[in-house]
Amino acid sequence: MKRCARQNLRTPFLYNKGMKNTVLRYAVLFVTSFVISMLVITAAGFVLDERKFGYALGMLDLEKEQAAVTETLEFFNQMFMDVYASGGSSLLLDQIPADTEMRHRMFKDVGYMKQNGVVLVHDSATFEVESVKINGPDTAEAIISDEWNYQFKDIRTRKAVSDLSGSGGKFRYELAYRGGGWIVTGYAPVFEQ
Repeated sequence: MKRCARQNLRTPFLYNKGMKNTVLRYAVLFVTSFVISMLVITAAGFVLDERKFGYALGMLDLEKEQAAVTETLEFFNQMFMDVYASGGSSLLLDQIPADTEMRHRMFKDVGYMKQNGVVLVHDSATFEVESVKINGPDTAEAIISDEWNYQFKDIRTRKAVSDLSGSGGKFRYELAYRGGGWIVTGYAPVFEQ
C-alpha cells in the first residue's frame, strides 16, 4: 500500500488508482452475476411450475382463470344433472370435473336411490355466478346462486313417484387446478344473515 509521506499513515484504498479500478471491477462482476442468477432462477421457475411462478409475479391472467372456473362450474352442474338422471352411469361419472371424493359422494347418493328403485331427475332453472375469486395459482372459490326443479321417478318405468318440486339458494364452490384444468373439490350452502 502507498503511504502518505507527511503523516506516515496508509491512505484509503479509494485514493489508489489501481485499487479503485479493482473495486469497480468487483462491483460490476457482483451486479452482473446477481442479474444472471435472477434470470436463471426466473427461467427455472417457469420451467418447473409456470402457474405458481406466474401467480407469484402477478403474471397469471386472472380474468381468463375466472372464465375457466365459471365454465367448469357450468359443466359440473350439467354433468351433475345427467349423472343423477342416468342412475349413475359410470361413463358420465368419469367426465365430471370433480375430485375423487366428490365423485364418490355422488356415486353413493345415486346408489342409495337405485337401491330404492328411483332416480332423481332435476334441471337447473337458474344458474348465476355471483363471484369468482382466484385464491392462489391452483385454488379458487365461487359463489353461485341457482334454482332447481326436481322429481323422483321410478328407475324402470321413468314414471313420477313424487311431485315436481323446486329449491334454490347460494352455494360456495371450492375448486383446484389439477391436470391442466379446474375441478370441483367441494361445495356447501351459503346462509345469508
